[in-house]
Amino acid sequence: MLDKLDEAFSKISVSPECWGPDQVISLNLELLLQLHLFALTTMDNLYINTIKSTFTCNTSPEKITLYNSKFVAWITPLLLDTQPITYIYIAQNPQAPLIECVLSAKGVFNSPKYILPVLNQMLDDITETQQTLSSLLKKPNKKFF
Repeated sequence: MLDKLDEAFSKISVSPECWGPDQVISLNLELLLQLHLFALTTMDNLYINTIKSTFTCNTSPEKITLYNSKFVAWITPLLLDTQPITYIYIAQNPQAPLIECVLSAKGVFNSPKYILPVLNQMLDDITETQQTLSSLLKKPNKKFF
């Protein structure tokens, strides 16, 4: 399984056209506020959520791979022009990964304190969207447009 995921990552990480309609989403204060992960009362009061799903974790010098039966996430730290940046690739279906979104974190936001709650929220949002779409498609005689 890990060999397949590594092969998929090799293709996905160099092909921005595979990254979906949003391309790369910057992890910043605006995103944290949109996802309701940041308390407005103090700058240090981030709502820390643990990742709710169970994942198998594999680490290598180039990336951390988290995967289970529904998702795979690759967390890749890089150094671009002497600035550390982390890319987080989130995909559904580890058997044939389909990228849902790619996040980038740099500066103060390049920290597990911010990356893990955003990853968790993105996984929740993807799951909720899939459930909503599935339930809409199951209802007979519904017109959507």
